[in-house]
Amino acid sequence: MVKRERIEVAALIAEVIGAIAVVISVVYLAFEISDSTREMRNQSHFNALSIGQRPVEILLADSDLAAIVEQGYRDPDTLSAADRHRFMMFELMEINAWEYYFYAEREGAISGNLWVGADSYYRSLGRDKPGTRIFWDEYRHIYDEPFATYADGFLAADADAQHFGTPDEQLFWTREQKIAGFRNMDRITWSRAVPAGDEPFPLARAERSLDGVVIDSGDRRMTLDEYVAAHNVAGLIVVKDGVILYERYALGNTPTSRWLSYSVAKSVTSLLVGAAIRDGFIRSVDDAVTDYLPLLRGSAYEGVTIRNLLQMSSGVAWDEDYADREADINRVPWDTLSLYRYVAELPRAGKPGVTFNYNTAETNLVGTLLRSAVGNNLSTYLSEKIWKPFGMEHDAYWTLSEPGGGEFGGSSLNATLRDYARIGLFALREGELPSGERVLPDGWIAESTMPSSGAPGYGYLWWLRARGVFVASGIFGQSIYIDPGNRLVIAQHSARDVASAPEDWALQYAAFEAISTALSDDR
Repeated sequence: MVKRERIEVAALIAEVIGAIAVVISVVYLAFEISDSTREMRNQSHFNALSIGQRPVEILLADSDLAAIVEQGYRDPDTLSAADRHRFMMFELMEINAWEYYFYAEREGAISGNLWVGADSYYRSLGRDKPGTRIFWDEYRHIYDEPFATYADGFLAADADAQHFGTPDEQLFWTREQKIAGFRNMDRITWSRAVPAGDEPFPLARAERSLDGVVIDSGDRRMTLDEYVAAHNVAGLIVVKDGVILYERYALGNTPTSRWLSYSVAKSVTSLLVGAAIRDGFIRSVDDAVTDYLPLLRGSAYEGVTIRNLLQMSSGVAWDEDYADREADINRVPWDTLSLYRYVAELPRAGKPGVTFNYNTAETNLVGTLLRSAVGNNLSTYLSEKIWKPFGMEHDAYWTLSEPGGGEFGGSSLNATLRDYARIGLFALREGELPSGERVLPDGWIAESTMPSSGAPGYGYLWWLRARGVFVASGIFGQSIYIDPGNRLVIAQHSARDVASAPEDWALQYAAFEAISTALSDDR
């Protein structure tokens, strides 16, 4: 009996072992087939790449590979050995990966977040390596111009990456960090796109030499070339009667370089306040700020109007000394709720509407007030009211105060030089679109550029000059100079050494006024 039981147990064990062996064989065969299939698909993809099929077409036809490639760019260490092999096969011809980014981004074909992951991945590898440039120099001619231009920019951008500084320290960046960072802020910190339309506002060309322009400021006298070099000017454009008379780039910038505006964005926000009034979202600039931002009730902002904020005359204490790390401008937390809490604790320094005190935090409040009023973010509102219908040529990016949060209402729009000039043309036309439709209330630009009681040289977030000239200005030399009498706009991108020094502003205005005089109808 015992012997029979032993035989039955042994037979059962043998059956189990046999079953396990069959399972192992099936699994092994499945892996063999899977690996073989993967190898065949890898080879077919490689062949497709070799004969010039666009990677985006390959990936659209193979969702599994698309997922692997996306994961490979985000976190290659998480890929299995087999998937890593497929990813590497796709990567063998690097330039095709760039082409994939370009067409995927342009056509919206693959994940919209892939670009960020891929960009970060390549930066971590040290993307700007000699082999890449040798390859591109040899094969650039075989690609269509939109992609070739894109890839040129991609290489230039990656050369910048080694100089990127910490966003929180940008007021103290080195010259190299400013140049690299100011044209790549959408890669360095959170931002939201401001989409352009399909029909750019046309800018004809009739180049004029400005070699004879002499700039006099105090005891300084220089030519325009000397001014551009001395002040690290990255781009300068002059438009008169809608025609480009002068355009130059330096510091590696091109017509497609987006550049950080700093406080030029304040004047754009002022335009959007006008649009919101015309749309009926805001009743009047004499409305109380707390009607739109109730979290400020009970603070020093009780009794402050939108007009007071636009004219920098709230009467609330604030220190905007960029060179002082202990000043409010360098200590304030910029995320929306923390900013609320910070400014709500500030003391009153005077009566609203009386004394001018430059305050970027309050222009962020204007931005938050706008978002509250229109029920949308500033980027979308700007795109729909101005950027698309007026005909900006390129998408812009507006820096956010936190991930997925609100835009800096007082700073950090990132746009090309020509689109800076188009902002000036929009203001010069008093908000009239090419279609003839008006975006701003009648008389808004005139009202916005009236001297305020607290500062004769300041309007609704515009700086005011003689002869009716008004200017959007940002630290380190950003500017849109608008001369209605001369029907002229000058826009500048700059990375000058000091954020805000009186002698630098004086020289900059002297340069613009010398250019305006040289191109005046009276000459």
